Amino acid sequence: FLVCGGKAGKKKMLSLALGLAGVMAVVEFGGSGQLLGLVLALFSALTCAFKVLWTERSSIASLDSLKITLYFCLCDCILAGGAGLFTGQLTFQMSPMAWVYSLLVAIFVSVMGVPLFNYGICAVGASTAAILSTLEPITSVVLGWLFMGETLTAYKIIGCLCIIASVLLISLGRQRSSNKKIDG
Repeated sequence: FLVCGGKAGKKKMLSLALGLAGVMAVVEFGGSGQLLGLVLALFSALTCAFKVLWTERSSIASLDSLKITLYFCLCDCILAGGAGLFTGQLTFQMSPMAWVYSLLVAIFVSVMGVPLFNYGICAVGASTAAILSTLEPITSVVLGWLFMGETLTAYKIIGCLCIIASVLLISLGRQRSSNKKIDG
């Protein structure tokens, strides 16, 4: 809404602030490669924001979410494959378990996650879909704790609570506005 001049009410701005504070609390600073990682994460956020806004505001929003996914995955494949060829890091020589993991990522991300997110953008709008997608860090924290043995720090718990509050605030705001439309 900052770039395209969309409406940003007080609840949406508060939700955005809570979500941002939550994500910042979940991130653990320290370690090597941190600056590069932060720069890449910011670049990823900017390109994702462009994709979300473009999907909502272009004629592509009228397409079926599976077609949108096909086009985006095709572009991703060409760009990633080209980068792999250019850098000499593209390889198909992997262990059988690596192929299984690659297949699982393809199924859960490309076949399930991307189409559902694209459908969400078309159904609720770009800014709401983006705020709701802030639940991703909570998933990372919980899965890291359950399967990777990561510790749950007070900052991570507070961050997760801020993110949940952000999503609840935006969800309640949408529910109230849809109830007003029904009543009106």
